[in-house]
Amino acid sequence: MIKKTILSVGQDKHQLIADLQNELVLDNLRFGVSEKRKDKIKSELMLKVAERFQNRAETIAKSWGANGYRIIKVDLRTGNNYYPPVNSMFLAKATADSPAPESLDFSAGNSKINVTASGTIELIR
Repeated sequence: MIKKTILSVGQDKHQLIADLQNELVLDNLRFGVSEKRKDKIKSELMLKVAERFQNRAETIAKSWGANGYRIIKVDLRTGNNYYPPVNSMFLAKATADSPAPESLDFSAGNSKINVTASGTIELIR
């Protein structure tokens, strides 16, 4: 039965999962943001963070009565974290006596891409 189902992969993915879930145990399934998409988002965020850094530097310079500022050092850091959803179906161990679940519940997780800037400016009088 399994061999027959696997050979018909062209069928609807939901039907394939339904066919397999009575015979196989799904232990782990993850989806993530592609590297290309992450890189694009990081680049966009870096531009926004750099602009905000400059705006804050201008505000600080004005508040201190300076004529301007000079950037001495800027450190841009990026990071991303993925927090997969917890599905209660996977928390319980399957037993031979337990009935097969009616359907799998796919929930969206969260992906966070962070960009932070810290730096040193010199005020110009």
